[in-house]
Amino acid sequence: MDLSGALTQLSEFTQETLATPNNAQSYATNQFLSSLVDLINEYITKFDDFKVVKDAFRAFALVLPYVFNTVCQNEAETRMWNTALELAQLITNALTTHREAGIRISALKGIQTLILLESKSDRTSQRDPSLSLVRPQHRLLNVQQLEENGQELLSVMLALLVKPDEKSTIVSATLNCLVPIVRKRPQFYRQIMDGMLNATRSPPAEMSAVQKRSVIKIVKIALTTLIRSDQLPQYRQEMIDEFASLGGNPAMFQSRQRERERAEEARRSKRSLPPSAADTVPEKRTKVAHGNAPIRNQPAPQNPMDALRNFDVTNIPLAIVIELCITALQQVSEQEIRQRFDMLPPEGILGLSSASLPSSSSTQPQPTGNPNISQIQVPSHPQPFSTQQQQQQPARSHPVANIKNEEDTDVKLTTSTRSRVPLASVQERATQSFKMKPYELTAPTSIAHSEQLDLLKMSIQRIFDAEYQLQMKTFEENDGRNEVGGAQRRPVTSWSQSTRTTWLLLIAKLVARGVNNKYPGRPAEENGSDTRGMDMDAKYETMENANTDDIKHMLVDFIVADLPSRYEIALGWLMEEFLCDTELARRDRSYQPQCFKWLLMVLNKGISTLEPKDKTLTKLLLDAPVIHQEAVEIVRKHMKEEPSRFVSCVSTLRELVTNRPPVRDACLNVLLDYCINPDIKMRSTSIVAVKKWVPDHPDIASKVEAYAIQALNMLTKNPPKKDKAGKEESEQKQEPMEIEPAEERKDGEGAESADDSDSNGWTEQDVVRHAELFFALCVKKNDLLDELFSVYIQTTDQVQRFIRQHIYQLIKSIGMHSPKLLETLRTFPPGAETLVIRILVALCDTVRPTPELVSAVKQVYQERNLDAKFLIPLVSGLSKEDLRQSLPRIVELLNNTDSQRKVVKKVFSRIVSSSATVAAPMNPTELLLALHEMGEGVPLPKAVEAISICFTMPDTFEVKFISNALRHLVDQPKIPILLMVTMIRTVSVYKSMVQFVIHLLEKLIKKKVWTYPKLWDGFVKCTDRTLPDSVKMVASLPKPQLKDILERIPSIQAPLREYAEQNQQVQVLVLMNDMGLIEKEQ
Repeated sequence: MDLSGALTQLSEFTQETLATPNNAQSYATNQFLSSLVDLINEYITKFDDFKVVKDAFRAFALVLPYVFNTVCQNEAETRMWNTALELAQLITNALTTHREAGIRISALKGIQTLILLESKSDRTSQRDPSLSLVRPQHRLLNVQQLEENGQELLSVMLALLVKPDEKSTIVSATLNCLVPIVRKRPQFYRQIMDGMLNATRSPPAEMSAVQKRSVIKIVKIALTTLIRSDQLPQYRQEMIDEFASLGGNPAMFQSRQRERERAEEARRSKRSLPPSAADTVPEKRTKVAHGNAPIRNQPAPQNPMDALRNFDVTNIPLAIVIELCITALQQVSEQEIRQRFDMLPPEGILGLSSASLPSSSSTQPQPTGNPNISQIQVPSHPQPFSTQQQQQQPARSHPVANIKNEEDTDVKLTTSTRSRVPLASVQERATQSFKMKPYELTAPTSIAHSEQLDLLKMSIQRIFDAEYQLQMKTFEENDGRNEVGGAQRRPVTSWSQSTRTTWLLLIAKLVARGVNNKYPGRPAEENGSDTRGMDMDAKYETMENANTDDIKHMLVDFIVADLPSRYEIALGWLMEEFLCDTELARRDRSYQPQCFKWLLMVLNKGISTLEPKDKTLTKLLLDAPVIHQEAVEIVRKHMKEEPSRFVSCVSTLRELVTNRPPVRDACLNVLLDYCINPDIKMRSTSIVAVKKWVPDHPDIASKVEAYAIQALNMLTKNPPKKDKAGKEESEQKQEPMEIEPAEERKDGEGAESADDSDSNGWTEQDVVRHAELFFALCVKKNDLLDELFSVYIQTTDQVQRFIRQHIYQLIKSIGMHSPKLLETLRTFPPGAETLVIRILVALCDTVRPTPELVSAVKQVYQERNLDAKFLIPLVSGLSKEDLRQSLPRIVELLNNTDSQRKVVKKVFSRIVSSSATVAAPMNPTELLLALHEMGEGVPLPKAVEAISICFTMPDTFEVKFISNALRHLVDQPKIPILLMVTMIRTVSVYKSMVQFVIHLLEKLIKKKVWTYPKLWDGFVKCTDRTLPDSVKMVASLPKPQLKDILERIPSIQAPLREYAEQNQQVQVLVLMNDMGLIEKEQ
């Protein structure tokens, strides 16, 4: 195959497999593989155009599994396997030596396919081709050698991860290609996982910091995919640990891990614990924040003071002291703390603490020490703060106070002293310790804009991370039952609706209003003289010149990371942005709204992450507060780049047309443009979407109809010019993805001749895609048929032929009961006769025509004196009299060609065919009689040809029908000329009717058939065909006729003489003697 043919075949392959990769199975041939080899060798060195090589690599990756399956089943495919090996070598060389990154990335997919093929799988399935499919002692496939080659290819891929001068794009592509290999071939887990981790620990030296972080992110995504896939359960914990070592949050997998552990424990447990077992469960252990092991529960001593006498509080770690203090303070209300502060003396507690509190090493307190204790002002009703805290936390009370209360029993305070000076608790001392010396806070220092943004980003990131922590565990009944009989319950992670709503509103308002310095609701514009408000204003003013778009970029990245579950965040945020834009635009006419900018960013980043059948895009665009044509263009672009999501994008556009009037025209134009797309699947999907508006939605229906009529009218003009690749020049600028299918070329014609034929007229594909939408609308609105006829008469013969070929389904869908169709048939314009005939054929192909249809056609047939072809489709619905009148014109269509014979034969078949409910217009006998009675208006050769057609249908024209027709013809006063033709054909086809025909010849002798020269000639021929059975009949002829027959049929002389001698026919012998026939024999 030449290169032009190979390019055409590769282009067809790309188009067919773009939406349905399974179509590659039909290309698993040696010829296609050889064309790929030629294309790669030709274009691999042309550095200005690599698209052909990339497409060839992709084609090889798709076709190779089917080639492998074929070779596994058929050992005779030696050439195809050798070609596949040659292609594999070319791809391997391109990966290791080519300098273009795009070529190498395309080659990686082929290497991935080779590794999967040249390794063994746990299961044997043609959907996952592997060496497990190869039967032992295969002639072409050496399992051991192929397995070693697969291992070498895997080593080549892993070597790219640590290559010193490797590009980051190649490393990223390699990591992405390794994930499917691990999932399908677990035996490579250890080798591939080590390679991935080495790529993060020892990346190529030429990588920048951003590229290194990107590699780590890709590895984390790969680990997340493998962990969630549950295909490698034996390595799950190890992968989670590696994920955590790379900076990931392993808590995101804990819910699934707990569910898996509970399910595993339920399977191992044969029965649940008895009800009494719950009472024996030990109390929950207390866990120390900075300890490695929980504190064991021990029985409390009889006297708590004994354990505290020799306890030195200075040995307690500072972290634990702080923890205890904070814990104690958290249990006290703010009002109570303020009351305790009011109890302190004006000069503070410096003197009190130094005199009253003993040293940490002393175990005995001084009986008296601080003269200021009596001066402390105590409220009239003090709250027992210290007493309650000592009862709740006896282990945390100060040992000095406890020892004093125990040993100094002789020291008694007066009632007034007790009421005014309560015993200081640990919490009070902790509070007092913060004010040991009077001091003032230093003035706050200003923070740089970058630091402020960093702090704000950290805060917002923590809010994002709360998504995993604010989820609520619920329980649902499990179908399985334990042996005790109770239904098992398993935890399910789900959102509390109120919690989720609060979380969403917090993010939306914080990002939209909290970081928007121009938002009118900020404190800088609030009226008030509060000092704190002024300070807050000043703080906000420091952020005025800061660029806060980075925070919104963070939110966009957070949303698109899981768009199906976070699109509500996007809608809430965009609504807040829209409100801000509205208010700011009202105050400042020069303000540029930002809402739509962020919507476009969410679409650009998130649309490619959605699954083919996901409807998140529809929900997002329908509920977005504002939408413009740019969003529609993004959807259009995505439809071209991701054919797998084409159907869902069409559904999205259809919903937008119905529910979002501002972008109705833009969305409708996209759908209508795809209604004439060369790709049949895209075109059909779009047509199904737009035709639903006709005629129910008047505003949209009118636009759809106008576009369909405009597309149909294009057929009356010159075809669009195409470049050498077969693409229309008008589409080359607007829709570069639409490529016209190449026309079939005749043998011996080159590319230039094919291009000339394309430019000379419309191709069938072009005609179909310009008329298909119109045909679909005609089914729902029959009034459009007038426009079809108007266009048809203006097109060329070639276009008319294509229209007639593809109008069948349209007419069958409309049906013959349509009043508009009947009216169109009565009033069709001149020049549309061929289209009307095609319509009649389609209507009456399998059913009988209705009386209304027959009446309409008969009317126009008689008024315009049309050709008999108009009556052919209606013959099964015509009356017997109408058939007798129309039969001559139908027979006149015969021109001694097979095509016309087939047409007339089909007409005869319909005339004599009947159904269970309707009788045939004529039986075979009546049809034969009608053919003999057509008269002299029909040329004799055509009439003879019509009768001959009847004898080619022996199953229909049986012996009984022919015998009845011949008997009736012979008994007529005026014998038809075609009678002898029928008798001659009868004895030729039906040998059993020879005696019957001879009997009819005897009747003709009585009618003096020789008086009609043409009949007599037929009589002589029939006599010749019936020899020797016709000798007796010939002997009864008068002398002149007998003499004529003896002269015209020499072969009858011997049997006639023999018959005359045996039966004493003297007259016959005398005549033969006079003619000299007997003497010649002697």
